Amino acid sequence: MNRIQKLCIIAILCMTGSVLLVGIPGQALAQATTGQIPENAEPRSYGDGWRCNPGYRESNDACAAIEIPENGYATSSSFGTGWECSYGFKESNSSCTPVRVPANAHVDYSENGWYCNKPYRKRNGEYVLP
Repeated sequence: MNRIQKLCIIAILCMTGSVLLVGIPGQALAQATTGQIPENAEPRSYGDGWRCNPGYRESNDACAAIEIPENGYATSSSFGTGWECSYGFKESNSSCTPVRVPANAHVDYSENGWYCNKPYRKRNGEYVLP
């Protein structure tokens, strides 16, 4: 799944969640607002409550650490894994593996993780000049 597809899924989930919250008055926030902010959290910038810091996810009114694989980093997203792979690595089985870059190509944020150098093109499994 490429980055744009992931962003589209996140947007759909956010819109769905907003519709559900509007449809259930008084039940919008399940988070306790006792004034106690758990470790690894910060107060929300709007309204009551708190949110977990990057690298942590809410669990039982606390912030539990997310397992971030080697060559990965925490994101501030509350959806998905909560982490992404560093540049030059791609997600594979909950880990970050190096992008294998063929000759005459360079690392990039494409679905393959690389693009052909100009003026090379992929043709019949080989990288050739046009």
